[in-house]
Amino acid sequence: MSREGAGAPSRMLFIWFDVMAWKGYRKPLEIKDLWDLNPEDSAKELVPIFEKHWQASIKKSESYPSTQNGTGAKFSGKLANVSFVHDIKSRKRVTVFPAIIKTFGLPFAFGSLLKAVADVLTFINPKILALLIVFVQQGQEPWKGFMYAGLIFAVNALQTFLNAYHAKVASTIGMKVRTVLISAVYKKSLRISPNARKDRTAGEIVNLMSVDTQRFAMMSFFIHLLWSAPLQICLSMYFLWQELGPSVLSGLALMVLLIPLNGYIAIK
Repeated sequence: MSREGAGAPSRMLFIWFDVMAWKGYRKPLEIKDLWDLNPEDSAKELVPIFEKHWQASIKKSESYPSTQNGTGAKFSGKLANVSFVHDIKSRKRVTVFPAIIKTFGLPFAFGSLLKAVADVLTFINPKILALLIVFVQQGQEPWKGFMYAGLIFAVNALQTFLNAYHAKVASTIGMKVRTVLISAVYKKSLRISPNARKDRTAGEIVNLMSVDTQRFAMMSFFIHLLWSAPLQICLSMYFLWQELGPSVLSGLALMVLLIPLNGYIAIK
């Protein structure tokens, strides 16, 4: 059973994938064992949407000298010689980011929401654990202990589910971004002029489609850290300040001082 034929509980808990996992455990998987690609994930569905936004970005970047037909015209001499000029300097540099954002913005925002809720749940468990410690110390009603233990389990389960689903959404977006970029590079390579082709070898074009597009695919995972990491740091500082007071600033200072060292070690 593929994901297309699975119900809502199976999709939420990824039960539909169990059959494929067991088959891969018993024997090496072959092409015939794999399911067909979902229609909404295919290049046939994705490329036209991206191409529409990409062409809109190109048209927006084109700025010619002001004439009715959008082409610069220069008049010279008494014979009124006219030369139509395309002002290259007036054209803005076009990037793929606006087209990518317009194409995949909504699913990316949904993945960001899942990530934000999972990050907040990380700080709920310590609060529940503190209540459980008070319950043990003060010998409160037994039902409170069961309630706190159940809440800890539920929060952990929900956080695991949200993190897994966020990873699934991020990987799907990365695959889709890679698909449309490979298509864009391939189309451009077919239309490139002979003069421009002299500056780009076939290996460089293949490298763009295989290596550089994969970096965009991985970016869908790590770009969330731009807001997720500061959010987690701020929440951590807030809760630690409640427990430790100004002493927490020493830990923050040490963390900031270790950033250059960690960067140096990562580069090496």
